[in-house]
Amino acid sequence: MRTLITALATTLFTMGCGALPAADPPFPGGEPRATIVVDNFETGHLGVSVFATGTTGGTYRLGTVSTTASTSLVFRNFREGEFVLEARISGEAPLRSRAIFIRDGDAIEWNLRDNRVWYR
Repeated sequence: MRTLITALATTLFTMGCGALPAADPPFPGGEPRATIVVDNFETGHLGVSVFATGTTGGTYRLGTVSTTASTSLVFRNFREGEFVLEARISGEAPLRSRAIFIRDGDAIEWNLRDNRVWYR
């Protein structure tokens, strides 16, 4: 009787675990990430929202930037490629960077004062 209960429990457990497919990560090694550091020290812009727009389409909201500060934003779950960074400033025209290539693990710094982008 004990063997029958153990066999039945094992069968039900295996069937239950096998009912849902395993979630495969979309990229080998997990979710890709890049760090975008936005320097807003000398501009004094208020209400800055930062976006990354792929040159082939798709816009991702990265976050907001504090006034007179350097803010680190994490760009998650993206396909590597060319992107344009865009700072949407309340009451002003958006500021766009030059097109840059972003890969998993990149650390990029963008200075809003002179619109300069470089890899760290």
